[in-house]
Amino acid sequence: MTRESVWRAGARDLRDALRASREPSLRAAVFGKTPMAVAGGVGWVALNLNAQALPFAGGAAATLGALQALRGAGTGVGPLAANHVIGRGARAHIVAHVAAIATFAGAIGIAMADSAAAALASVFIWGAGGGSLWVITQTEIQQRGLPAMRGRLLSLDALGFTVGMSGGALVTGVVVDSGLDVGPLAIAVGSLAAVAWFWVRGRAVTRATGASPMPAS
Repeated sequence: MTRESVWRAGARDLRDALRASREPSLRAAVFGKTPMAVAGGVGWVALNLNAQALPFAGGAAATLGALQALRGAGTGVGPLAANHVIGRGARAHIVAHVAAIATFAGAIGIAMADSAAAALASVFIWGAGGGSLWVITQTEIQQRGLPAMRGRLLSLDALGFTVGMSGGALVTGVVVDSGLDVGPLAIAVGSLAAVAWFWVRGRAVTRATGASPMPAS
């Protein structure tokens, strides 16, 4: 297979995935993490800045590790909690909204944190919301997408997330280096990302709203 044929195949798969994701409920699943990723890009920069400004673990590197570890713990706890409340009767699309709000609040919170306690709480909330939203949207793609398209749709989902977070982090770095404080920027970007989330989800023809966010075994 030549390099040109690989590029053509990739472009064809991307085109097919974009066409498939035009269906509102599937689009809401495929691009559900993109607004979160943009806000997360701001949060990544803020996380590193706060590790230097609030070195509560003895130094910036150790503080960064502690914050990342707690955020990682949140990504595990969040989906478990979401699955538990849905299993007790909560609607999955409402849980998804709560998870999104938690994600945006945590990303803004880490940018605004002025103490170790605020930073720790923010990264845990950020992780819990983001982890829940990740599992919910991934499951929605599997439930709503045609079997032959699932791999391409999941790849498009990952592309939106990666581009969103990388772009958010890059723009944040440039803006912060120009002299603007990361806090107001996080509020602005987080608020716009939240509007984008609710717009995309609000346009969706929601199906399987009571389904568990955990993939079926």
